[in-house]
Amino acid sequence: MGRLVIRLNQVHRVWYDSIINPSEVAHYFDSKKEIIKILKKIKYFNKGNFVYFICTREKVRFNMHKPIEYNINCDIVKIPIIIEDDNQKREVLISIVKNIEEMEIELTEKYITFIIDKIRKVTYSIHDFLSTFNIDLDISNKVEYVGYTKNPEKRPISGVHSGLSDIFYNLLMKESKKDIFIYFNEFTSLLDESIYYFSD
Repeated sequence: MGRLVIRLNQVHRVWYDSIINPSEVAHYFDSKKEIIKILKKIKYFNKGNFVYFICTREKVRFNMHKPIEYNINCDIVKIPIIIEDDNQKREVLISIVKNIEEMEIELTEKYITFIIDKIRKVTYSIHDFLSTFNIDLDISNKVEYVGYTKNPEKRPISGVHSGLSDIFYNLLMKESKKDIFIYFNEFTSLLDESIYYFSD
């Protein structure tokens, strides 16, 4: 007799700030609508339930009080950030393949935009930026809530679950130095025939 094995297939992270402030990236861009669109696609390809974790961790922002520093000789950019929980000010280094002289970088507290050839724009949230460039700040998540749903684009994103909305609100108000994330976890199950149980 085999054993049913559950494996984590993929994790999709949503920064809650992108949901409650959907137009903050740009006036023409609605981040909440884009997140819902992505979650609908994920739901289409994954017919099962999603287990989601609501997590908090120290708030990280770009430090607007310090300028970006460019090293043209080796195409390195030094970008200032701040971890607000203990007011840690740090700088992260990234390597730019494109010639720095042909690129502009715009910062807000929450978003960074790379303007390439004065035409193309690529924008990352602070958290997507850290993840994309593999920057580890040694900050851990605290799980505040665990739930499951068949409709990730509705629950808890759209607020149809009032209990979650209350949790979000309370955390945002009381933990002002924290960021909130929703981690949607896709699992696959299979029967592992290589594992057997024997009894006398």
